[in-house]
Amino acid sequence: MTVGSLAVALAVLAPPQTPATPPARILVEPDVVASRDGNAPHVEVHVASNPRNRNNLIAGAISHTRPDGTPASKVYYTKDGGLTWSDVSFAEQIQWGGGDPQVAFSETGTGFFATLTTGVDDFNRGRALLHVYRSEDGGASWEKPAMLGWSYDHPMMTVDRTRGPFGGRVYVSVLYGQDYHLGVFRSSDDGRSFIGPADFWVGQQIGGNVLPMVVLSDGALVVPYHNFSLTRNEKDSKPIELPFATVISTDGGVTFSAPRPGPPERAPARTETSLVRLMGDGGFAADASPRFLDRIYKVWNDYSRGRWRIVLATSTDRGATWSAPKPIDDQAPATHQYLPAVAVNRDGVVGVTWYDTRNAKTPRGSDQYFAASLDGGATFLPSVRVSTESSNPLGAGNFNFTPLTFRIPDDSGATRLTFLSAVGRWINGGDYTGLTADPEGLFHPFWADSRTGTFQAMTARIRVEGAPPTPVIGRPMPPYAIARPAALVEEDVTELLEIVPDPSRYDPASRELELRLRFKNTSQRTVFAPVTVTIRRYGSGMTGEDVEYSPEILNPTSGGPGPGARLELGPALGSAGALPPGATSGALLIRLRLKDPLRVPDAHYQIRGQVAKP
Repeated sequence: MTVGSLAVALAVLAPPQTPATPPARILVEPDVVASRDGNAPHVEVHVASNPRNRNNLIAGAISHTRPDGTPASKVYYTKDGGLTWSDVSFAEQIQWGGGDPQVAFSETGTGFFATLTTGVDDFNRGRALLHVYRSEDGGASWEKPAMLGWSYDHPMMTVDRTRGPFGGRVYVSVLYGQDYHLGVFRSSDDGRSFIGPADFWVGQQIGGNVLPMVVLSDGALVVPYHNFSLTRNEKDSKPIELPFATVISTDGGVTFSAPRPGPPERAPARTETSLVRLMGDGGFAADASPRFLDRIYKVWNDYSRGRWRIVLATSTDRGATWSAPKPIDDQAPATHQYLPAVAVNRDGVVGVTWYDTRNAKTPRGSDQYFAASLDGGATFLPSVRVSTESSNPLGAGNFNFTPLTFRIPDDSGATRLTFLSAVGRWINGGDYTGLTADPEGLFHPFWADSRTGTFQAMTARIRVEGAPPTPVIGRPMPPYAIARPAALVEEDVTELLEIVPDPSRYDPASRELELRLRFKNTSQRTVFAPVTVTIRRYGSGMTGEDVEYSPEILNPTSGGPGPGARLELGPALGSAGALPPGATSGALLIRLRLKDPLRVPDAHYQIRGQVAKP
């Protein structure tokens, strides 16, 4: 046998080489400002994705953008996968104001928006009216609302997206009545009208509140709730414990089972007021993938260990029993974690997002974090930072007070004046926050971000790689994937990127100006990190211009504070490290000290980045 024939024979006999499986990882794209409707606080946000269109999402938020600055609910929608957003106001909210926004989609792509509207009844009493709107064009326009009645609170909404006997049914759970009734409205005509509420719990001497509902694969509706003591003693040094339970309905929200207790939620004592105020609703999600079908996930911030930590419990028997709670990110440093949300994508990947204080440089500062589980919640990948800059909820914009008046009929006609501010009522960003997974598996967190000192609604796109894909006929290639070419070359990409400014902030006392600039890729070429922005010179070129008033850059990456200062844009591209056509980067913070705010010369800049070699 010749040497050549021996080599061929050995090649035939050798076992086939299996390609190495790439490690699981979380890729975060740049964060995006969704609420570009004014430098006013936006809190208590919620988000939903259209199962028929991966590029269409709708979101709700309480915004302080009414003419008098008082809060109202608004809708934000996107039709390009979350890269750009538009806002929608509602006549009832403009007239009266309101709060507690909720959004959802049906399996057919109808969008729903539920909210409380603050108004007065026929006896001139201030009441909370519950409205549900519907949209058939992805959130751009909305029909006249269904009016569900007065004096409801804290609505939660979900839609049966199964093909079962109650497919398409819209559910809204509520709190109402002096005895703390908890009940569920239902709609069988695609949200045009509602029946209910059907009670499932009455507190009498105990308070209660509804939490996010889930629908299982056979159409069963699981409604979680917790209860609490109505006695409020701010000097009580005992830790707070909130009992938790679920009920289940197998007849489309008409009747409900007896309560089934689950893991309680623990909080610090009321004497630790600043920590108690970080508490919010927990998150719930049900798995619709074949891998972990109907597994229910409950996440909440728990204070059992002396710090707020995000913990998870699971149920594999439709909410009857639960696993022991366990931390999601136990390796995190000494930090507080609070206000979580959870979602499951089509491949059974569990995503959890929350606020985290580990990077904060200011009191109560935080960042948005995300972690994912590929094995049904048994383990989680290392958490990643989503926000590119820490929030400062104690910033000036969140302290804009909006006085509100309330009539007190039983107090000789007295009227109460309440001083409301975003940080005074929603220092944690709201009672809940948003997270959804789109039809192709990307996660979209939606959170209240106050990096400028004013809460704005922000979002990002997150891709989790490494989970076995759910077999679907005609399944497309993984979406939004950004392949980094083997050969890259550095070029001047200034003409490819257009500046999109965030709200700026100026301090007259220190003469410090904070600019947050995002860069939109208006070309057909993808720009890859590293990307550098250089200030080349100042001045407009006019004769006799005073360039001696050029500002001093306080945070250059290199090159000094004057002309030649360089700043790195790469971190604002997220862990994906790329800016594809049409995408917008995260915010690049530029801190400047002005010599004279009335005489600031123009800055000439150049951007250099990596692009595919021709």
